[in-house]
Amino acid sequence: MTTAMDKKVAEPSNSGDHRVSENDLFLVLLGQIESPPHARVAAHVLFWLQYSRHKLKGRQGIYKEDIELAEKLGGHPKTYGRLVRDLATTGAPRSKKLKLSQPLFEVSYGPKPGQRSGRVRWIFATLSSAKCIEDAASARQGRVAAKAGKKTKPLIGAITASQSPQIAPTLSQKNQQEKPKDSVSTSAPKEKVHNSISAKAQGEVERFVSTWNRICKKHDRSKLVWLSSEVDRHAKHLHDIIEVCEIVSLSDEALEGRLTVLCTSLTKASRYLSEAFDHYNRNGLQLSSFIMYGQHLWPEVERLIAQETVAKGFNFKLSADLLHSVGPKSLEAADQ
Repeated sequence: MTTAMDKKVAEPSNSGDHRVSENDLFLVLLGQIESPPHARVAAHVLFWLQYSRHKLKGRQGIYKEDIELAEKLGGHPKTYGRLVRDLATTGAPRSKKLKLSQPLFEVSYGPKPGQRSGRVRWIFATLSSAKCIEDAASARQGRVAAKAGKKTKPLIGAITASQSPQIAPTLSQKNQQEKPKDSVSTSAPKEKVHNSISAKAQGEVERFVSTWNRICKKHDRSKLVWLSSEVDRHAKHLHDIIEVCEIVSLSDEALEGRLTVLCTSLTKASRYLSEAFDHYNRNGLQLSSFIMYGQHLWPEVERLIAQETVAKGFNFKLSADLLHSVGPKSLEAADQ
């Protein structure tokens, strides 16, 4: 039976022009939820809700189990079960802690399509789901228009050049509008306050980013340099990863070694991540992807560094043992 909520929720279009990518959704959700793990799961679920074509009891949705999410995103299945419950209406959602006014989707259980028995988790869109997809599409259009040097379409009700306003601004008003703004802005600080961090945390972020940019230039990969505007926008989430992964305790040499792996051997560090990650970062690691997957990438980098260290130690020990077995007399005879 279809509920009133189902009638209100606009199903995402199956047209390729209206679909938004998982990364576009993540950028929007990260600003709303302020929890990278929750935002990553939500972005993955909302992305596939755009392709939903199966129905359970008349409701169009998708079926996603914890094991499937773990295989796609990397991590333990139980972790994704908890994250989905936090974002859905059933279970014990922590909307207040995630700063969500409404759940992002609803959850139910039933058999897979074409089966009469069985129990899998079904996920259905809500009004918040449709709103997030619309916001991600608008943000993507804004970025595309900004890159092309074109202005976005005016909002509904805005006065265009072909319309004459009822009250036209005077010459003095125009001059005031054209003057450069003072150093104190009323609108710009909103984003900075949202991502504001302490001076100590800012120094840790700057150290991490400057090291990354220096390594990218060293290996002729200047296109991977992280822009200061993007770093400022994601400074808070970037520092969360630095803190959780205990990157602060690393020496400059150790940090350079680990970031070199991410810069030059990303495919090795991302072997447990999804194909979508590999495709999006096919030319190198993007800042948004590091914020999204950093907590999964860093342990793998540590493992690769440890393997390399063990291999070097083994080779050194092997050379020393070989030299000891040959002995100085045998070496003198070989020289003669």
